[in-house]
Amino acid sequence: MHLFLKKIWAGFCLLMLLSCSRLEKVKSMMTANEFKQTLQKEICSFEDVVVLFPKTVDEVHRYVKFAVNNAQKDLDTLLFRKKQDRTFDNTARAYDSIQNNLGIIGRIILTLEMVHPQKDMRDACHEATLKIEKYLVDICHQKVLYQAFKDYIEGNLKKEQISAESKYYLDETMRDFKRDGLDLPQAQLDAVKQLKKEIAELELNFAANIAQDKSSIIVKENELSGVSDILLQALKKDEQEHYILRCDNPTYIEVMEHCSCEQTRKKVFFAFNNRAYPQNERLLVQLIDKRYKLAKKLGFTDFAELNIDDTMAKSPERVKAFLMDLIARATPKAAAEIAMWIKDLPEGLVLDNHGRFDPWSFSYVKTWYKKKHLNIDEHEIAEYFPVETAINGIFDVYQTFLGLKFTLFKPPWAWHDDVRVIQINDVKSGKLVGYLFIDLYPRDNKYSHACQEGFVPTLKKITTAEKTPSVAIIIANFPRSTKEKPALLKFDDVSTFFHEFGHAMHNLLGSTELATFSGCSVKTDFVEMPSQMFEEWLYDKTVLRKISGHYKTGRPLPDVLIERMIKLKQFDSGIFVLRQSVLALYALKLYGTGFNKNPRLLYQELSEQYIPYIRYEPNAHHYASFGHIAMEMYASKYYNYMWAKVFALDVFYKVKTKGLLDTAAGRELIDKILGRGGSVDPDLLLKDYLGREPNSDAFLKDLGIA
Repeated sequence: MHLFLKKIWAGFCLLMLLSCSRLEKVKSMMTANEFKQTLQKEICSFEDVVVLFPKTVDEVHRYVKFAVNNAQKDLDTLLFRKKQDRTFDNTARAYDSIQNNLGIIGRIILTLEMVHPQKDMRDACHEATLKIEKYLVDICHQKVLYQAFKDYIEGNLKKEQISAESKYYLDETMRDFKRDGLDLPQAQLDAVKQLKKEIAELELNFAANIAQDKSSIIVKENELSGVSDILLQALKKDEQEHYILRCDNPTYIEVMEHCSCEQTRKKVFFAFNNRAYPQNERLLVQLIDKRYKLAKKLGFTDFAELNIDDTMAKSPERVKAFLMDLIARATPKAAAEIAMWIKDLPEGLVLDNHGRFDPWSFSYVKTWYKKKHLNIDEHEIAEYFPVETAINGIFDVYQTFLGLKFTLFKPPWAWHDDVRVIQINDVKSGKLVGYLFIDLYPRDNKYSHACQEGFVPTLKKITTAEKTPSVAIIIANFPRSTKEKPALLKFDDVSTFFHEFGHAMHNLLGSTELATFSGCSVKTDFVEMPSQMFEEWLYDKTVLRKISGHYKTGRPLPDVLIERMIKLKQFDSGIFVLRQSVLALYALKLYGTGFNKNPRLLYQELSEQYIPYIRYEPNAHHYASFGHIAMEMYASKYYNYMWAKVFALDVFYKVKTKGLLDTAAGRELIDKILGRGGSVDPDLLLKDYLGREPNSDAFLKDLGIA
């Protein structure tokens, strides 16, 4: 029996029996109207969730056909209305509903491509996602739609009383229309639409190439000295009983940090950092070219300017100034860190002629130094975080702080047996908040990092202000349990789960009048604020005791180890800030003025300029699997993480004064930030919650680079 289920097996059996009996009654074939009703139906039970997911290749294609056809019918109705008959509901809210219905099925199918074990389903989902993306480009770039909004704003809006959120929606939508080129002549707009469709296809192919990469290396047991027994027991072997190392995150990090055999680290480094190469290098060059041309057609200097125009930062110049300030502040600390680590290197490890680390040895040196000089052994720490204990502890923290109740169960249907679902209810009212899928373990062809996605948004009913339940998913790649030992999470794994769970709570609790603003649908450089804020709970003694328990004794982390872990937070903060800033500068410059850029040479230039302590390896092409730079949500905006972390620390320290496990403090955070989604400008949300303008004091102090 899976570890997750020990405490809830009896309840799960009942739920499964009830759900299965209901599911047998669900029609295997829906009409277009029935499909539309399914999308619009409020989630009342898990049965309502299951029917949203296509189970076969045929259903994937039919669901998309229905979604597109229904969207077109609704759009025709919207556009057909006369100018004098336009209202907010039949124009603006109707358009929001069209996008939401398409978005639900689009996000579900995109996620299935990332996680489904069957190739035919992944291929069908890829094709379907591309169809939806191209259709969205078409409907969002119709001049008649733009005119419909203009007619309403210039006409009947003056006679209606609408909410502040509705006014904000109109303002943001009209800015988006103009940013999308809807005030251009038709011929130019057609060229914009074509470019956007081509870009969407490149994006999807870039992501698919990463997910489908099956790179691995074969090593003997004596070439894995230093890695954990858990990894060894989980690895597959070939016919010669040699170990197969796949390029998933848990394997890569474990080998890079702990394997004392340099040749193994080197082989894994090249395999991992050449995933999806060279095909994605070609796609990236095309993306840079097409996005630059798109920006010029829309009247922007370059794509970075277009991409950042609707963010908190508003301009590439402000982003660059922010990053250069961080680099200037972090460089002295990074230099001190490097000098400290160089003083006592592991036996046999040497620097090159310029005093630089090889890239496959840098993490190993840091881990070795922590163990020898700071008495921090990450394998020892992991023994206090068996999966069941850690995740149940994390659940307890979130439940207590946010006033929620979680019920974990194995669903009657899912794309893989690993999948579990959390039913979330509000403690005070008992009402259903939503369902959260969790797919936590690596497998072939699954998305290899960690992420969170919202499927069904939570909406606030106009008449009653009641909130509708939502649905989301967390995807991760944590180590598996073995027969001899339960799965043990490294501290970074625990932090990752805290982070993604923060995103999920934002998605599930961000209830708004309009789906466009629901959950994590905020300015992109504010998206990472809640998730990074919740990571900070892990540096509180009470929280660490609550979520830890040795896999043999059940005892929580001892105080002496907790003290060391908290001090370790600033151990490599200088290097961390430099690396994140370099990645952000790289993304910014890739999409800056000009095209025909060389992705490898640009990254080499930035790395050698700002991180001269690590030798740049020209035969590694990490940008080919750097998914963020292909996604429109990020692209030139990788600075999002550091930018949002400034606000995350500012908010966190206010929460901490009230109590990290204080439900009243959690309710205030929901009321003023999490629950507002993107319905209010983030600058206003922060000022309202903090009672002042936000600043970077907490951020700089926390990282030790003030």
